[in-house]
Amino acid sequence: MCGLGIEVIMSLGVVTGFADRLAGPVIAAYCAATAILYKRFWAQGDFWAADDSKGRALFWDFLKNLSLGAGFLLIVIGTDGSGLWPFLEHPLASSHPYSTN
Repeated sequence: MCGLGIEVIMSLGVVTGFADRLAGPVIAAYCAATAILYKRFWAQGDFWAADDSKGRALFWDFLKNLSLGAGFLLIVIGTDGSGLWPFLEHPLASSHPYSTN
């Protein structure tokens, strides 16, 4: 139930732009936690098998979750080169990802 709340509320924060700098690290941490806890490709034992293996399929899901989290962290840092300072000064502000300026 907590995971569903994080997925819904934080995703709405990112999509609407309302406090997306706060929602970005929360959902990025959630993506990393789900990758480590539920996409355990190393525990399958068939990663190096010749045919398709469950471990290899989980490996791609693991990488997908980590890259999704990294994408959400880009919302926090931004792509304008301003770095982490705007987030540290105003963590509840929006990064205005949809502005045309």
